[in-house]
Amino acid sequence: MNLEDLYTAVRRGGVEPTPRELAETLWLAAQMQRSRPEPASVRGDDPGAPAPPGRLPRPKGRPTSAGRPEPPPATELHPYRPAVRRTRPARAENVPRPIALSDRLAFQRALRPLLRRVPAPGPGTLDEEATARLIGDQPPGAPWPVVMRSARQRWLDAVVVVDDGDSMAIWRGLAADVVRVLRESGVFRQVTTFRLRPAPGDGTVAEVTDWQGRPVTPGHLVDPMNRRVTFVITDGVDPIWRSGSAGAVASGWARRGPMSILQPLPERLWARTWTRTVAGTLAAPRPAAPNSDLSLAPFGGRAAPDGVLVPVLQMDHRWLRRWTALIAGGPPMTAAVTGIGEPLEEPVTPAVEPLTPGQRVQRFRAAASPEAFRLARLVALSEPQVEVIRYVQQATFPDPQPAYLAEVLLSGLLRVENADLGQYGFIEGVAEELVDTLTVSETLGANELLAQVSVEVARQRNRTGAGFLALTPADGDERMASGSRPFAVTSYGRERVTLARRRLEAPPPAAPARPASRPVRPRVSSRGRLSCPYCYSAIRRRADLWFACTGRKQPGKEVCRPVVDEARRSLTGYAVPSRPVFPPPSTLLPFTGTSSTADCPDCGGPTGIRVCPHCHTRLPAVFGESASPMIAMVGARATGKSVYLTVLTHQMRSVLFREFDADVRQVGGDGSDWLDQNTRRLYEDRSLLATTARAFDGRTEAMVLEWRTRERTWLGQNRFRSSYISFQHGLGDDLTDDTYPGGSRYLGAASHLILLLDPTQLPGAAERLRLPVSGRPYIDPVRDVLNWVTETLKSTDHWNGRMITLPVAVVFTKMDAFYSALGKTHPLLLTQRRPGGYDEQHGRLVHELVSVFLDSWNGQDINRTLRANYRDYQYFFVSALGAEPNYENATVSPAGIRPERVEEPLLWLLHRAGVVPAAP
Repeated sequence: MNLEDLYTAVRRGGVEPTPRELAETLWLAAQMQRSRPEPASVRGDDPGAPAPPGRLPRPKGRPTSAGRPEPPPATELHPYRPAVRRTRPARAENVPRPIALSDRLAFQRALRPLLRRVPAPGPGTLDEEATARLIGDQPPGAPWPVVMRSARQRWLDAVVVVDDGDSMAIWRGLAADVVRVLRESGVFRQVTTFRLRPAPGDGTVAEVTDWQGRPVTPGHLVDPMNRRVTFVITDGVDPIWRSGSAGAVASGWARRGPMSILQPLPERLWARTWTRTVAGTLAAPRPAAPNSDLSLAPFGGRAAPDGVLVPVLQMDHRWLRRWTALIAGGPPMTAAVTGIGEPLEEPVTPAVEPLTPGQRVQRFRAAASPEAFRLARLVALSEPQVEVIRYVQQATFPDPQPAYLAEVLLSGLLRVENADLGQYGFIEGVAEELVDTLTVSETLGANELLAQVSVEVARQRNRTGAGFLALTPADGDERMASGSRPFAVTSYGRERVTLARRRLEAPPPAAPARPASRPVRPRVSSRGRLSCPYCYSAIRRRADLWFACTGRKQPGKEVCRPVVDEARRSLTGYAVPSRPVFPPPSTLLPFTGTSSTADCPDCGGPTGIRVCPHCHTRLPAVFGESASPMIAMVGARATGKSVYLTVLTHQMRSVLFREFDADVRQVGGDGSDWLDQNTRRLYEDRSLLATTARAFDGRTEAMVLEWRTRERTWLGQNRFRSSYISFQHGLGDDLTDDTYPGGSRYLGAASHLILLLDPTQLPGAAERLRLPVSGRPYIDPVRDVLNWVTETLKSTDHWNGRMITLPVAVVFTKMDAFYSALGKTHPLLLTQRRPGGYDEQHGRLVHELVSVFLDSWNGQDINRTLRANYRDYQYFFVSALGAEPNYENATVSPAGIRPERVEEPLLWLLHRAGVVPAAP
């Protein structure tokens, strides 16, 4: 490889190397080549012979398959905790702290826009060559002139102010890494560190000290030449930020130079801090302009924050690069900006009932990122100590972020035991709840991962540098509890792993004896079985499907006449005459399947129409060929079920089919033109739909939609997969009718559920919204509907004795009725999903916002019911019409139908079923 090839390879990796960096790379490669040991076959070493002079002896140990000796055995490391009972001797070990800032190189690259040199003040240095040349040109006897060359120095220096409040104890290692990166980058003339802490007293007044704790005036940090950048590292939760004292101190720095806040918490948690931000476009009039000269154009018509504008940066190199580019004179940037210098009003926190361990885990799972929840489950098998969690995080994720650790520590699952040592403990019962979410294979994988982490920590225990204390069983001055275990896996974790191994290695149980023959009869299906989307009865396999006559007779036979099918009418309410049905022809061998066609035993005509063997309703042609999720949809009276289904179907056919390359159509049955009539009334006539008539005899035939997509197998072949959405448009009127048994059959057969609720039926909502009498719903309180669905699901296979396992999308309709009450800038109205799949981050945000909405609109009991009974649910807030209709005239908005988020509940359920991918 020549120099040009090396330059091309480095640029391909996303880096623009300088000539000096290329030279240093070549030098380092030469040194590594020199220090590489020769193979044993070339050296001719005898393993038993003594080492020659000048060569170290080979380490002892059994050689591995690669010819290298095995690493030394791992030493058990235990948490450094005071022993209160029976003890045994131990020795204190200094374990090196893991690197808190994972991508340090990218962090340094983000500072490159500030890497420039400017003339230094002072007389400069003597230019010997220019001086000699000028002297040679002078006449004899003339005084010798002197040529001075102006010295050049780095453009800026940096000041790092670290918040020293109690809540920042867990981020001290991260702050130290940031300071180290700034110093090693070579960008700044010098990097000076200070502390910002509460002054003695009530803890609301901020003071500045140097790193040794000596107080200094805030003006000591100001550079009169305006060539100083200030970084404030804080989580913004200390009382000094609430009182405005910290902001008043920092505003003096922001008025005299560039300043930013480095926030270790993830962006979605900033609303809980005292450095709340407003998103917008931030512009600077010139390079290194002070923050007082910055201008902000907020998004969504929001007002700019009061006080001096300060950008808040997540502890990520991408955020830092945008800000350094702005300081260097770059274009305006998208930023999250806070205003400092003004005291903040503390929000009123409503009283919250104590949560059970299961409720805590459910709330954390709904709000946290997938990475944070995975990390919390691994920590439940280990020791909840900050440094140990960092080791686990680095071993688990290829790109570990401080935000994952912040989510776990602030999850409400842990309590502080020793802030100085960074030791936490799980709230009683929480660790068990987290471990219960692990499958057998996940438990074994977690055990192996944590064992590797423990061995890695033990191998590096002799490294120099700052570390944290741990105990190892040995003769020493320390004492440790006799029952102490290494922090790789706690006692509960070991029992769980042992149980998982036994379950994995145990032989499968013998299958129960099956009777020779048993009559087939309709029943509510259990999870994982094929179910009819019309009568919800279990179907063992596709070969059990019956056939329906087409009416095309063979010569010499009479044509089959349509008659009313009593089985179909009794199960679905369909009473229109139809052709007769018949079972599939019997086969000689069981489980060999049947042909896709059959001849009618009466008229002899061939047919390929398959029907349900129980209700005799026509099924899709590919029904039963693959595992097909069945999504049920229910709702109480006046929740807008018909409008929602009509608009959702229209969106699936006109928008979503392009986004996901899917075929969406109404299938099966001989259904009426109910859907087409509703579509014309809404989209063409712009009129509201009439209330759905009550079901005939407590039953009505379901409408079924098929979502069919193509996916590639691991062999590269195309495979088609269908999902069915079964909607009982008459079932909603019977939700609270105890005499109707169809609900348990319907919900028991579903693999996923969409539950529609009307938020205007919340207590007092209609009065607060000032809805007209014609727009007020029937008196079916939301909690009564939810209680009915909950009790019905508990009577099905979806109840495991503790929780309801059915994934439920809880959809609050009529979002347009709350537009004026929420305001145009409410996050519920501004956030939008990313296309191309289900946006998990957007979904979690909407879930949390709806949960808060319910608390403020007298819906706390809904939150409690769902947390206590459902293992997998998510909130959605949708508007099928897009604008509040005219209830008096029964018409929609003159602008037409403009749906908001009607597809998101369906995409979430399809994503849970593995049909729709996550958004990129």
